[in-house]
Amino acid sequence: MATSEARSSGPGVMVGPTSEFSLFFRVKPGAGESLREALNDLQQTEGYRPGDYGMAIKTIHEARFVLFDDDTRLAFITSFDGPWDAYMEDFFNSGPTLALFDLIFRHTEGYSGLP
Repeated sequence: MATSEARSSGPGVMVGPTSEFSLFFRVKPGAGESLREALNDLQQTEGYRPGDYGMAIKTIHEARFVLFDDDTRLAFITSFDGPWDAYMEDFFNSGPTLALFDLIFRHTEGYSGLP
């Protein structure tokens, strides 16, 4: 059976109305424990989980962070409705959620802050 898969307007793949993409990062040496704390803070934030009322990023289905390789690498995996531009607009207008993502990514190599 063939699937209807198309390139989204940004990174990742769009299947029907849903877009998805994954990013992989190297964690700064010695930052594993503080990164785990930042991930826990994000996961405990009201509105973070899809289905929560008042969720700041309305188009999102899920967003997962996975630490692996003895806390030296981080994966960010997400899926969302609609085009890349709408997701980015939601993300950059998400207020406290954006600040929490900044606290996570600052533990990765090459990160210089959100635009």
